[in-house]
Amino acid sequence: MGLAKELMKLIPRYDGTSGADKLFEFIDNFEDFATDSDLSHAELLKVATAKLTGNAKVWWRSHRRLMTHDSPNRIRTWNELKTKLIEIYAPPEYDYLIREKLRSVKQTGSVAAYTAEFERLSMQLSSISDEEMQHDYLRGLNSRIRDFAHSQATNLTDIHTLQVACIRLDNQGNKSRNEIEAH
Repeated sequence: MGLAKELMKLIPRYDGTSGADKLFEFIDNFEDFATDSDLSHAELLKVATAKLTGNAKVWWRSHRRLMTHDSPNRIRTWNELKTKLIEIYAPPEYDYLIREKLRSVKQTGSVAAYTAEFERLSMQLSSISDEEMQHDYLRGLNSRIRDFAHSQATNLTDIHTLQVACIRLDNQGNKSRNEIEAH
């Protein structure tokens, strides 16, 4: 349990007023914690709600008071809590803004840096299809990498495989350019 307590310290508190970025930071860190722990659903919920402060804590107390133990709407798991927090503190209008940012991000440096920015944005969306992600990801790549990806389309069946292939190609291109410059 000592390790779990140390990992729990890494989860930021969430107050409900600090914006969607802070909400998703809280969610990401908590999911990392939940993945590495063997706590039950009820225990995970207890740990997650212990990290709520401010408006989010007031909302949680209100939810518990208003929803009886046998109510089908009562939150009983971390996933239910996460869904409700996103619904309340990162409404659909936020999804629209993130989608717009996702579609406008362009590769200006390495593919790895572009991929990291793309991932940071896409993780903040409550739902996005793999096809939509692939389309938006390809659209932001420089033309050399994008052309390669299009030529390999049948082998790149999911977003992760696509990203890894593009990063490898970029790394190979950088290695070749460095070798040429060294001679």
